[in-house]
Amino acid sequence: MISVDAMMVIIQEASQYWLRHIEISGEGETTLPMFRPYLQKILQTASTLGIHVTIFTNGSLLDRKLLQLLCEYDVSLILSIKYFDAKKYNQNVGRRMFDVIYKNIQFVEEVFSHTDIVDGCHIYNFWLFSWVFENNQQDNEQLRAYCDAHDIFFSLSSQIPQWRLEDTQVDYLHQDSVVDQYQHNSIILAKSSVWDIWFSVCWTFYYGIGINFYGDWLFDAHAGIPIGNISQMHMSQAWERQKKLMHTLFTDYHCQSYCPLRDPNYQSFLQDCLLPNWWPWTQP
Repeated sequence: MISVDAMMVIIQEASQYWLRHIEISGEGETTLPMFRPYLQKILQTASTLGIHVTIFTNGSLLDRKLLQLLCEYDVSLILSIKYFDAKKYNQNVGRRMFDVIYKNIQFVEEVFSHTDIVDGCHIYNFWLFSWVFENNQQDNEQLRAYCDAHDIFFSLSSQIPQWRLEDTQVDYLHQDSVVDQYQHNSIILAKSSVWDIWFSVCWTFYYGIGINFYGDWLFDAHAGIPIGNISQMHMSQAWERQKKLMHTLFTDYHCQSYCPLRDPNYQSFLQDCLLPNWWPWTQP
Protein backbone atom coordinates (compact mmCIF):
# COMPACT_ATOMS: atom_id res chain seq x y z
CA MET A 1 0.00 0.00 0.00
CA ILE A 2 1.17 3.51 -0.76
CA SER A 3 1.82 5.81 2.19
CA VAL A 4 -0.40 8.61 3.46
CA ASP A 5 2.27 11.12 2.38
CA ALA A 6 2.33 9.70 -1.15
CA MET A 7 -1.44 10.06 -1.34
CA MET A 8 -1.18 13.71 -0.29
CA VAL A 9 1.38 14.34 -3.05
CA ILE A 10 -1.04 12.84 -5.59
CA ILE A 11 -3.84 15.16 -4.45
CA GLN A 12 -1.62 18.23 -4.54
CA GLU A 13 -0.31 17.36 -8.01
CA ALA A 14 -3.83 16.63 -9.24
CA SER A 15 -5.04 20.02 -8.00
CA GLN A 16 -2.70 21.58 -10.57
CA TYR A 17 -4.67 19.71 -13.25
CA TRP A 18 -8.00 21.17 -12.07
CA LEU A 19 -8.94 18.36 -9.69
CA ARG A 20 -12.24 19.36 -8.11
CA HIS A 21 -13.58 16.12 -6.63
CA ILE A 22 -12.31 12.99 -4.89
CA GLU A 23 -14.38 9.83 -4.57
CA ILE A 24 -13.27 7.31 -1.95
CA SER A 25 -14.80 3.90 -2.62
CA GLY A 26 -14.03 0.23 -3.15
CA GLU A 27 -11.15 -1.96 -1.99
CA GLY A 28 -12.86 -2.77 1.28
CA GLU A 29 -14.99 -0.74 3.65
CA THR A 30 -13.74 2.85 3.54
CA THR A 31 -14.44 3.61 7.21
CA LEU A 32 -12.34 0.78 8.66
CA PRO A 33 -10.01 2.01 11.43
CA MET A 34 -6.94 1.20 9.29
CA PHE A 35 -8.17 3.67 6.63
CA ARG A 36 -9.11 6.53 8.95
CA PRO A 37 -5.66 8.16 9.03
CA TYR A 38 -5.92 8.31 5.22
CA LEU A 39 -9.43 9.74 5.43
CA GLN A 40 -8.47 12.50 7.83
CA LYS A 41 -5.41 13.57 5.85
CA ILE A 42 -7.30 13.44 2.54
CA LEU A 43 -10.09 15.59 3.97
CA GLN A 44 -7.66 18.12 5.43
CA THR A 45 -5.66 18.40 2.22
CA ALA A 46 -8.71 18.49 -0.03
CA SER A 47 -10.35 21.19 2.08
CA THR A 48 -7.23 23.36 1.87
CA LEU A 49 -7.25 23.02 -1.93
CA GLY A 50 -10.99 23.60 -2.35
CA ILE A 51 -11.69 20.00 -3.40
CA HIS A 52 -14.96 18.25 -2.54
CA VAL A 53 -14.92 14.66 -1.22
CA THR A 54 -17.50 11.88 -1.55
CA ILE A 55 -17.24 8.69 0.51
CA PHE A 56 -19.00 5.37 -0.16
CA THR A 57 -19.65 3.18 2.88
CA ASN A 58 -21.69 0.14 3.85
CA GLY A 59 -22.66 2.06 7.00
CA SER A 60 -21.63 -0.59 9.50
CA LEU A 61 -18.88 1.41 11.26
CA LEU A 62 -20.29 4.93 11.33
CA ASP A 63 -19.95 6.67 14.67
CA ARG A 64 -20.39 10.18 16.03
CA LYS A 65 -16.68 11.08 15.91
CA LEU A 66 -16.40 10.10 12.24
CA LEU A 67 -19.63 11.85 11.27
CA GLN A 68 -18.52 15.03 13.00
CA LEU A 69 -15.26 14.87 11.03
CA LEU A 70 -17.15 14.39 7.75
CA CYS A 71 -19.52 17.22 8.61
CA GLU A 72 -16.60 19.51 9.45
CA TYR A 73 -15.22 19.06 5.92
CA ASP A 74 -18.63 19.14 4.16
CA VAL A 75 -18.27 15.59 2.84
CA SER A 76 -20.95 13.84 0.78
CA LEU A 77 -21.75 10.42 2.26
CA ILE A 78 -23.20 7.60 0.16
CA LEU A 79 -24.45 4.54 2.04
CA SER A 80 -24.67 1.43 -0.16
CA ILE A 81 -27.50 -0.92 0.79
CA LYS A 82 -28.67 -3.87 -1.33
CA TYR A 83 -31.72 -4.94 0.66
CA PHE A 84 -34.17 -3.15 2.95
CA ASP A 85 -35.66 -6.35 4.34
CA ALA A 86 -33.90 -7.56 7.47
CA LYS A 87 -34.07 -11.26 6.64
CA LYS A 88 -32.78 -10.83 3.08
CA TYR A 89 -30.09 -8.39 4.18
CA ASN A 90 -28.80 -10.71 6.88
CA GLN A 91 -28.85 -13.73 4.55
CA ASN A 92 -27.08 -12.00 1.65
CA VAL A 93 -24.84 -9.44 3.34
CA GLY A 94 -24.14 -10.35 6.94
CA ARG A 95 -25.76 -12.08 9.90
CA ARG A 96 -27.60 -9.70 12.24
CA MET A 97 -26.16 -6.66 10.45
CA PHE A 98 -29.41 -5.10 9.19
CA ASP A 99 -30.33 -3.71 12.60
CA VAL A 100 -26.91 -2.06 12.80
CA ILE A 101 -27.23 -0.56 9.32
CA TYR A 102 -30.78 0.66 9.86
CA LYS A 103 -29.85 2.25 13.18
CA ASN A 104 -26.86 3.96 11.58
CA ILE A 105 -28.98 5.34 8.73
CA GLN A 106 -31.16 7.00 11.36
CA PHE A 107 -28.02 8.12 13.22
CA VAL A 108 -26.67 9.80 10.08
CA GLU A 109 -29.99 11.57 9.57
CA GLU A 110 -29.85 12.87 13.12
CA VAL A 111 -26.27 14.22 13.30
CA PHE A 112 -25.11 14.64 9.71
CA SER A 113 -27.74 14.78 6.98
CA HIS A 114 -28.99 18.08 5.63
CA THR A 115 -30.37 19.50 2.40
CA ASP A 116 -29.60 22.93 0.97
CA ILE A 117 -31.22 24.78 -1.93
CA VAL A 118 -28.77 26.58 -4.22
CA ASP A 119 -30.05 28.38 -7.33
CA GLY A 120 -33.25 26.35 -7.14
CA CYS A 121 -31.41 23.01 -6.93
CA HIS A 122 -31.57 20.68 -3.94
CA ILE A 123 -28.09 19.83 -2.64
CA TYR A 124 -27.90 16.62 -0.58
CA ASN A 125 -24.96 15.52 1.56
CA PHE A 126 -26.40 12.05 2.34
CA TRP A 127 -27.57 9.50 -0.25
CA LEU A 128 -28.69 5.88 -0.22
CA PHE A 129 -27.46 3.79 -3.13
CA SER A 130 -28.64 0.36 -4.29
CA TRP A 131 -28.45 -2.04 -7.24
CA VAL A 132 -31.06 -3.84 -9.30
CA PHE A 133 -31.11 -7.56 -8.55
CA GLU A 134 -33.69 -10.20 -9.37
CA ASN A 135 -34.71 -10.48 -5.72
CA ASN A 136 -34.70 -6.89 -4.48
CA GLN A 137 -37.32 -4.92 -6.43
CA GLN A 138 -39.56 -4.65 -3.37
CA ASP A 139 -36.53 -3.53 -1.36
CA ASN A 140 -35.83 -0.75 -3.86
CA GLU A 141 -39.48 0.32 -3.73
CA GLN A 142 -39.19 0.53 0.07
CA LEU A 143 -35.86 2.37 -0.11
CA ARG A 144 -37.35 4.95 -2.47
CA ALA A 145 -40.34 5.42 -0.17
CA TYR A 146 -38.08 5.77 2.87
CA CYS A 147 -35.91 8.35 1.11
CA ASP A 148 -38.98 10.30 -0.01
CA ALA A 149 -40.27 10.38 3.57
CA HIS A 150 -36.92 11.37 5.09
CA ASP A 151 -35.62 13.80 2.43
CA ILE A 152 -32.70 11.54 1.42
CA PHE A 153 -31.44 11.24 -2.14
CA PHE A 154 -31.87 7.76 -3.65
CA SER A 155 -29.88 6.39 -6.59
CA LEU A 156 -29.87 2.99 -8.30
CA SER A 157 -27.48 1.15 -10.59
CA SER A 158 -27.78 -1.85 -12.87
CA GLN A 159 -25.43 -4.77 -12.28
CA ILE A 160 -21.88 -4.82 -13.57
CA PRO A 161 -21.27 -8.01 -15.59
CA GLN A 162 -18.60 -10.28 -14.16
CA TRP A 163 -18.20 -12.19 -17.42
CA ARG A 164 -18.68 -11.59 -21.14
CA LEU A 165 -21.66 -9.32 -21.59
CA GLU A 166 -23.02 -11.35 -24.50
CA ASP A 167 -23.04 -14.49 -22.33
CA THR A 168 -24.90 -13.01 -19.37
CA GLN A 169 -28.58 -13.69 -18.72
CA VAL A 170 -29.16 -10.29 -17.14
CA ASP A 171 -31.75 -8.18 -18.97
CA TYR A 172 -30.05 -4.79 -18.90
CA LEU A 173 -32.89 -3.01 -20.70
CA HIS A 174 -35.24 -4.14 -17.94
CA GLN A 175 -32.71 -3.18 -15.27
CA ASP A 176 -32.33 0.30 -16.75
CA SER A 177 -36.11 0.73 -16.76
CA VAL A 178 -36.22 -0.21 -13.06
CA VAL A 179 -33.44 2.28 -12.36
CA ASP A 180 -35.36 5.06 -14.12
CA GLN A 181 -38.56 4.14 -12.29
CA TYR A 182 -37.30 4.18 -8.72
CA GLN A 183 -34.25 6.42 -8.40
CA HIS A 184 -34.48 10.16 -7.80
CA ASN A 185 -31.66 10.72 -10.23
CA SER A 186 -28.24 9.26 -10.99
CA ILE A 187 -25.15 9.84 -8.89
CA ILE A 188 -23.17 8.22 -11.70
CA LEU A 189 -23.91 10.08 -14.92
CA ALA A 190 -22.28 13.27 -16.19
CA LYS A 191 -24.69 15.00 -18.55
CA SER A 192 -21.94 17.35 -19.75
CA SER A 193 -20.32 14.48 -21.67
CA VAL A 194 -23.16 14.92 -24.20
CA TRP A 195 -21.21 17.87 -25.59
CA ASP A 196 -18.37 15.53 -26.62
CA ILE A 197 -19.85 12.10 -27.36
CA TRP A 198 -23.62 12.72 -27.57
CA PHE A 199 -24.66 10.74 -24.48
CA SER A 200 -24.19 10.73 -20.71
CA VAL A 201 -21.49 8.54 -19.18
CA CYS A 202 -19.99 7.72 -15.79
CA TRP A 203 -18.40 10.93 -14.58
CA THR A 204 -15.64 9.29 -12.52
CA PHE A 205 -14.59 7.36 -15.62
CA TYR A 206 -14.93 10.18 -18.14
CA TYR A 207 -13.43 13.01 -16.11
CA GLY A 208 -11.20 11.22 -13.63
CA ILE A 209 -8.52 8.63 -13.03
CA GLY A 210 -8.91 5.82 -10.53
CA ILE A 211 -6.03 5.12 -8.16
CA ASN A 212 -5.89 1.94 -6.11
CA PHE A 213 -4.09 1.31 -2.83
CA TYR A 214 -0.96 0.16 -4.63
CA GLY A 215 -0.61 3.40 -6.58
CA ASP A 216 -1.83 1.99 -9.91
CA TRP A 217 -3.58 4.35 -12.29
CA LEU A 218 -6.75 2.52 -13.38
CA PHE A 219 -8.45 2.85 -16.76
CA ASP A 220 -11.78 2.31 -14.99
CA ALA A 221 -12.01 2.14 -11.23
CA HIS A 222 -14.38 -0.86 -11.37
CA ALA A 223 -12.37 -2.75 -14.00
CA GLY A 224 -9.12 -2.61 -12.05
CA ILE A 225 -6.97 -2.58 -15.21
CA PRO A 226 -3.84 -0.44 -14.63
CA ILE A 227 -2.51 1.98 -17.22
CA GLY A 228 0.55 2.83 -15.12
CA ASN A 229 1.80 3.31 -11.57
CA ILE A 230 2.53 6.53 -9.70
CA SER A 231 6.01 5.27 -8.85
CA GLN A 232 6.97 5.24 -12.54
CA MET A 233 4.49 7.48 -14.33
CA HIS A 234 3.69 11.15 -13.81
CA MET A 235 0.07 12.20 -13.56
CA SER A 236 0.26 14.05 -16.87
CA GLN A 237 1.40 10.83 -18.59
CA ALA A 238 -1.39 8.83 -16.94
CA TRP A 239 -4.00 11.37 -18.00
CA GLU A 240 -2.65 11.43 -21.58
CA ARG A 241 -2.78 7.62 -21.75
CA GLN A 242 -6.27 7.60 -20.22
CA LYS A 243 -7.63 10.07 -22.78
CA LYS A 244 -6.03 8.19 -25.67
CA LEU A 245 -7.54 4.87 -24.56
CA MET A 246 -10.90 6.53 -23.95
CA HIS A 247 -10.86 8.00 -27.47
CA THR A 248 -10.12 4.54 -28.86
CA LEU A 249 -12.98 3.01 -26.86
CA PHE A 250 -15.59 5.51 -28.04
CA THR A 251 -14.32 5.98 -31.60
CA ASP A 252 -12.89 2.64 -32.74
CA TYR A 253 -14.94 0.30 -30.53
CA HIS A 254 -18.15 2.38 -30.70
CA CYS A 255 -18.93 2.25 -27.00
CA GLN A 256 -22.53 3.42 -26.46
CA SER A 257 -22.95 2.63 -22.76
CA TYR A 258 -22.66 5.02 -19.83
CA CYS A 259 -20.20 2.50 -18.33
CA PRO A 260 -17.53 0.76 -20.42
CA LEU A 261 -17.94 -2.50 -18.48
CA ARG A 262 -21.59 -2.62 -19.51
CA ASP A 263 -20.91 -2.16 -23.23
CA PRO A 264 -20.96 -5.24 -25.55
CA ASN A 265 -17.71 -4.12 -27.20
CA TYR A 266 -15.76 -3.75 -23.96
CA GLN A 267 -14.43 -7.32 -24.02
CA SER A 268 -12.87 -6.75 -27.44
CA PHE A 269 -11.39 -3.45 -26.28
CA LEU A 270 -10.07 -5.16 -23.15
CA GLN A 271 -8.40 -7.96 -25.12
CA ASP A 272 -6.98 -5.70 -27.84
CA CYS A 273 -5.97 -2.55 -25.98
CA LEU A 274 -5.70 -3.10 -22.22
CA LEU A 275 -4.50 -6.63 -21.51
CA PRO A 276 -1.57 -6.62 -23.99
CA ASN A 277 -0.21 -3.56 -22.16
CA TRP A 278 -1.09 -4.63 -18.62
CA TRP A 279 2.38 -3.82 -17.30
CA PRO A 280 3.77 -1.29 -19.78
CA TRP A 281 5.65 0.66 -17.10
CA THR A 282 7.80 -2.36 -16.15
CA GLN A 283 9.35 -2.57 -19.61
CA PRO A 284 12.75 -0.94 -20.23
